[in-house]
Amino acid sequence: MIIKGKYYLVTALDWFYSPINGEPCKAAWGKAQIITMEETFKFKPLRPSTNWFLKLGMGEGSIMIGGCQIYYAIECAKRPFETKETYLEKGVPRTFNHIYFTEE
Repeated sequence: MIIKGKYYLVTALDWFYSPINGEPCKAAWGKAQIITMEETFKFKPLRPSTNWFLKLGMGEGSIMIGGCQIYYAIECAKRPFETKETYLEKGVPRTFNHIYFTEE
């Protein structure tokens, strides 16, 4: 169970792009808030759609992940270590972090 206001490290089923710098990420870390479609939009979606989202972060860099796109969610009060990876894109080395940090 995800508890509102606690910090979580969440891995997604697929890659997503950081809203800050556009880098590809596979996980996100931040303060959690559950958002339901029924509370927010005043209707309950049909079965094939997700009916809740996890919002990570409370500021400008916050993101929302559909409940059906969450692979793992681990309560993680301390900011995890950054893991940098370098790969070649058209012969040019690019370095990115697999974790998107919604807050410092």
